[in-house]
Amino acid sequence: MRMFRDFGLAQSCERCRLARKQPMQPASAGPEIPKHWSASMKIVTAAQMREIDRRAAEEHAVPSLLLMENAGLKTFAAIVRMLGDVDGRSVLIVSGKGNNGGDGFVVARHLFDRGANVTVAIAADPEEIKGDARINLEIVFKMGHPLPAGRGSRRPW
Repeated sequence: MRMFRDFGLAQSCERCRLARKQPMQPASAGPEIPKHWSASMKIVTAAQMREIDRRAAEEHAVPSLLLMENAGLKTFAAIVRMLGDVDGRSVLIVSGKGNNGGDGFVVARHLFDRGANVTVAIAADPEEIKGDARINLEIVFKMGHPLPAGRGSRRPW
């Protein structure tokens, strides 16, 4: 359970489950993040994060696309907790071409779905976006979101 808690994938942690005698229920904006989890959050380097992601995928069969979705969903939930209702609010998401950029596309998708006026700025040529980040960018487009601002002026497919 500890490893999955560190990845932010668990629906409840042992401390929460014992306190409530049941798993946490997702909040309307996304999964609730217990206050005591933030105290246990660790700062890692890019290399350490790649290793954590690799282990999650290889040792625990957690697909990398799911890791990206969960990271973006947790960020979205934090934004909603800070701003409240995002309907009609203007939000700028600045994303790169890598997996962190993909997390940003997930956040943009959830904000867009909740009625926010989302601008996605890509700090790279969209044609350079590959893998899971590309999948999430394509989902944003298929939802009807306009082409993101960035160095490229055309869709990457």
